[in-house]
Amino acid sequence: MAVVASDPAVATPTSSLAGDDAGVRLGRRSIFILPTSAGVAFGLVLVVMFLGALNYGNGLGYGLTFLLASLGLVSMLHTYRELRGLVLVASAGPAVHAGAEATFALHLHEPEGRARRGLAIRYRVRDDEVSDERLLEVPLLDQRAMRVSLVAASRRRGWLALDRVSISTRFPLGLFRAWAVPALGARVLVYPRPGGTRPLPETALDNGRDGRATGRGEEDFSGLRDYVPGDSPQRIHWKAAARGLGLPVKLFSGASAADLELALDATQGDLEARLGQLCRWVLEADARGLRYALVLPGAPGRIGTGAGHRRRCLERLALYAPGGAS
Repeated sequence: MAVVASDPAVATPTSSLAGDDAGVRLGRRSIFILPTSAGVAFGLVLVVMFLGALNYGNGLGYGLTFLLASLGLVSMLHTYRELRGLVLVASAGPAVHAGAEATFALHLHEPEGRARRGLAIRYRVRDDEVSDERLLEVPLLDQRAMRVSLVAASRRRGWLALDRVSISTRFPLGLFRAWAVPALGARVLVYPRPGGTRPLPETALDNGRDGRATGRGEEDFSGLRDYVPGDSPQRIHWKAAARGLGLPVKLFSGASAADLELALDATQGDLEARLGQLCRWVLEADARGLRYALVLPGAPGRIGTGAGHRRRCLERLALYAPGGAS
């Protein structure tokens, strides 16, 4: 577990915080406070001063000891008040490919409108195998809301969860440390890392659900099939649709090389290398504007194109588990 001190934080003020009622408000049941090493030393000094004043009957010694003790108690109250009332909301950033940095957004909301000083945030992210912990300092919070970006490295595909967030302060004198560990649920989906060197498959999709040709050639009309997301509106049989026969799509004989089948069985290597190859194929096919279907064992995919289809295919690759649903 790596701890990175003084990690740069991206903190920006925000005018409002959506969903405050869904956040965690820090209160007396969620804030813990204990003396620091300096606070323990301060307490020992007070004990020695009190014994000395008691031994010599020194009134000034009593006065100084009680004055410093009062100062320590007041500082403990101020340390607690630096966290009390804060509202925290965590949200996940966009999905990333394995190896890239994932981001989470932590929103700090100050409903009382007063300044908060000396805040420190320690956060931990976790995937299925390892966890990573980092520490960063938050600047003065003197506005009603602030957004802090939490950055973490993604190592493998799947869910990367914001496992633990701890916010603490030692303000004003460093004699006490107050902290809270709110339960904030946020996770980022990590796609496979694009890999492999094999070119896109040249084989077109030859058969549809009903066994008829599903190509988009222009030779002969061969029948109708049900509409699937990604089909061109020009292929829809609008007259049949107007008669209430659903949304059929016209089929023509002759397959188009633009209709690709990206199958796991067409790749080589271990599972992660094969998924990386499929990921690269999906990105390449999408960049070229081709129609394609992602075929995983036991879960044939629908043919389609566009950003939505690409995202669904990448999600399937990120969450694929052999022998399970994908």
